[in-house]
Amino acid sequence: MNTRIAFKKHAPSLPCERCGYESLTVAALIDEDGSVIGQTLVCTTCRERRRAAATGSVPVQRS
Repeated sequence: MNTRIAFKKHAPSLPCERCGYESLTVAALIDEDGSVIGQTLVCTTCRERRRAAATGSVPVQRS
């Protein structure tokens, strides 16, 4: 089963408890058939840092 994440366009960003940046965003979990199966909070800054650590690349700097 493949589930994807779709970020809400106009959802306000909240401060992340882990990194402190205001980049915690509401995202919908989308099933293979396109139906919304839930919602979650995703910190885009922490997510980029985890991806960079896994691939050995440099994370995107935020100002």
